[in-house]
Amino acid sequence: MTVREASKLTINVIMEFWKKASIPTRAEQHCIQKLESVFYEWKGLQKHKSRSGEAHKKQEHEFVSHLEDLFDIAHQDALTIISNPEDRAFLLRQREKGRPGSIGVRDKVTERKARSAGERKQAEARRRQKSVDEMNISACLTTLESSSGEDSDHDQEQIAMCDDEYKPVASSSTDPADCITKPVPKKAKTDVLTTGLMAALDRTQTSSRNAVYVLCETASSLDHNVDSLNISRNLIHRARCKARTIAASHLKSEFLSVNHLTVHWDGKLLEDLTTREHVDRLPILISGVGCEQLLAVPKLSSGTGESQATAVVNEIKQWGIEKQSELKGITAVAAFGVLVYLRVWITAPLAINAPLNDFLLMRQLLEYPDVNISSVTSKKLGLHLWYISEELVALALFDSRVPAETKKLMLAAMENAAPEHPPKRPRVETSAFTNSKGLEQFCTANSMTMFRLLQLQTSFMSKDPSEWDEDETYQCALRTVKGLAVVNDRAERGVALIQDYNKKLTKDEEQLQFMLHVVSEHRRLFPDCSKSGLMMAMSSTPTTP
Repeated sequence: MTVREASKLTINVIMEFWKKASIPTRAEQHCIQKLESVFYEWKGLQKHKSRSGEAHKKQEHEFVSHLEDLFDIAHQDALTIISNPEDRAFLLRQREKGRPGSIGVRDKVTERKARSAGERKQAEARRRQKSVDEMNISACLTTLESSSGEDSDHDQEQIAMCDDEYKPVASSSTDPADCITKPVPKKAKTDVLTTGLMAALDRTQTSSRNAVYVLCETASSLDHNVDSLNISRNLIHRARCKARTIAASHLKSEFLSVNHLTVHWDGKLLEDLTTREHVDRLPILISGVGCEQLLAVPKLSSGTGESQATAVVNEIKQWGIEKQSELKGITAVAAFGVLVYLRVWITAPLAINAPLNDFLLMRQLLEYPDVNISSVTSKKLGLHLWYISEELVALALFDSRVPAETKKLMLAAMENAAPEHPPKRPRVETSAFTNSKGLEQFCTANSMTMFRLLQLQTSFMSKDPSEWDEDETYQCALRTVKGLAVVNDRAERGVALIQDYNKKLTKDEEQLQFMLHVVSEHRRLFPDCSKSGLMMAMSSTPTTP
């Protein structure tokens, strides 16, 4: 058995105890790595056990003393996630020296909570099934009411089974044929729910129960007979569920994407819809020239990078845009004063300015007079130099601030050989920012990758850079790269959206996704609530009954 296999088996056993204690843990692979580090530390000490030096003896003593401490695999936000004060106190006590306290033979509190959670899930499943049944009955009624009056006996039986509002009335005739009960429909009522109205109810987080009060009072204030209107909690709930499903389906089927898109995502830990457990939510959005669309906010099994990447790819495939999307890099971050960062921050949304911004900012940080600030900030920024990588540094060819001579050197460097598989994270020595060279030192043949991915014509490269502004192919490519969004504010808005609507109005996962699409689209159509703005938006938006 290999070390990895043994570690995995051991971690599986250990995590069972953590699960019994109701303490959230890290991802399994991280726990395995932690255990393996302990093993290899022990193996190293065993290899040099014959040493008698003071330093070695000290290392052995420290290793042995830590064996009695807690093998801590708790989630980094465990104290925040844990809702039970006793569980939180137990974890803190276990982290103390000597690990006071232990797990009892039977945790009745946890059992009771698990049983309650199971009952809530079953009740929610029953409510969901009841809602589906009511929607099916409503659809059946709609079909029957729209049919002609000359229905067959079979159709009459369906009416009697489907509509609980139809009451059988016995004939007063003595003829046995006339004694057969016949369904007598109630007087038809007027529907008041439109797609726009239901979207507004979702946006304002108005429950179906509260919507009854609002609609009845509104109808009464407008001198309408409330009894003649179709207003009831169950009817509103069914209509909203159906409208969300249709609206989300239309958004996906009628989505007209542009040729070049950027994908944005950002994770957030939130409570689950039907339990008090915390789950990872991942808002996923795309943007392009004149285009921005929420794809989904899926629930992840874990918050690992692999889970996030899988979720993003799945949503892109479901929307049918996998051939048009280009995953975005992370925007450079600097954590100190506006003296250095203000100019870069203002121009941060412009993709074509990103390579030169990062290059100049890194040079400023390295030359900053305060040695401590210079060291910390340059080290931090060095981890996020995505835009001077081999593939993205070519964006600087469209930056008007880059001199024509530098662009010539960049084009010449792009003919140099390059590794077939460049590193995922750019590795740049600090000397690259302090020498006399410019952005051309980061260019290789891989820099042409961006033009291939974005399907940009490169015929303008045969001309002198000073003549590019007059070239049509260059102007076309410039419009494309200018439309690339390179800041994460869209994903942040997606995070705010799921925070506002999580566990509101619905506990059904599918309905939650539909509602997020409806609210996102409603916000796009009606960006503000001023009367003039609403009138203008309503005049340009077709009304759907």
